[in-house]
Parts: sequence; C-alpha cells; structure tokens
Amino acid sequence: MYAQLRFHPEDACFVRTSHRPVGKGPVEELQWLDPALATYAKYALALNNHQRHFRTKFPGMELEYKYNLPSTTDIWAISKEILKAIRRGELTGCRPEYRDDFQINSFDNHLFEVSGPNSERGYASFIPTVEGGHVLKRKWFTEDAFARREQIQKVEVRPDAFEEYLRSERGLQVRAMPPFKRIRYDVQLESMTTGHVYGIMSDHCSLLAAPEIALSQ
Repeated sequence: MYAQLRFHPEDACFVRTSHRPVGKGPVEELQWLDPALATYAKYALALNNHQRHFRTKFPGMELEYKYNLPSTTDIWAISKEILKAIRRGELTGCRPEYRDDFQINSFDNHLFEVSGPNSERGYASFIPTVEGGHVLKRKWFTEDAFARREQIQKVEVRPDAFEEYLRSERGLQVRAMPPFKRIRYDVQLESMTTGHVYGIMSDHCSLLAAPEIALSQ
C-alpha cells in the first residue's frame, strides 16, 4: 500500500505504508482495506501535512564521515559530477531525493571552542538566518568522530554579544575562533532499499579576515 504525497504535472511521489505487499486478486479476497485505513489514520499527521513524512532516525545526533580536500578544489564541479552520477544510476540502490537533490548554502559562521564544563566540551557557532537573527549550532565531542551530539536552535543575540551570551546565559567556558565564510553544496540521495535520505556535501570555508586561508572538505 502507498500514500500519494506530492503532485506535479510530470510525476508524483508515493510513500509505502504497508510492511508487506497486499497481493493480487479480487478486492473482496484481499481484506486489505481496513488495515490500510488504520495505518493511514495512525500516521495521518505525517501523511496529510506537506513534507512531514520524513523522520529523523537519530534525533540530536550528527553522523558524518569527513574527507579533507585540497583548499583549491572546485567544489561546484565535483558536486555536479556526483549529482550526474547519481542521476545516471551509478550508485547502486540509490536515486536522487525526489525534487530536492541539490542544495546551495552560503553563510558566515562565528565559531567558539567550548572547553568547559567537561560535559559541554565541543563547539558553539552562530549562523545568520535569511529572516534576520541567528541560529546557535552546538556540537558535543572531545575528539573528531563519526557520531556527535548536535543541537540547532534559533536565538536572539546581537553579533557583538556572542561570547558574553555563551558565558553568562549558557555557563560555558569558550574561546573565540576566527569567523569564516562557508560555501556548501549538498547532493541529496535516497536509498531505495531502506528509504533513508543521505547527503554528500562539499564545502569551502575561508577566514573572513584572510580569505586565502581556507579549508575544503
């Protein structure tokens, strides 16, 4: 059983709502309608509201493999090549995320190392939003790792008060790092086996005060 979620002149998007195929034969013999309606009712909030059918598998966690690239890498070119390869079906069992397979981001990042308390170690960064204001992005870790705790929330704080906010409002011991600009291209793909959505992200970070100092990943 499938629920139709999105409608376009060229295509439509469905999500599977049954664990097993309902099989073939006369409708009267399948006895699938009542279970299908019960399942749909159970997940009505997800199915009847725009793009709310996605679920975060590990809430509050970031799962990420990182690879450093030469700082001169043309991340636009490699992102487009990755996207073309996925569209051509070269990544077995995967397809581009439906109508959202390529995303562009560009923003300044004001980063602070969090050295204490010990349970809060990691980093905090302030990122401006399109509507004005900032989001605070927190990551907790003591060493670079595949899985890290992550939290993103909108905050009301002036740019000249970032450090004081972290110290007084959050009770953190912090050290300001040089602010930088981050340009990122995200290729989004979906596993046709599990339904999980993944991102292959290429980014270029350069210091605002010294753009020649850069990191690409």
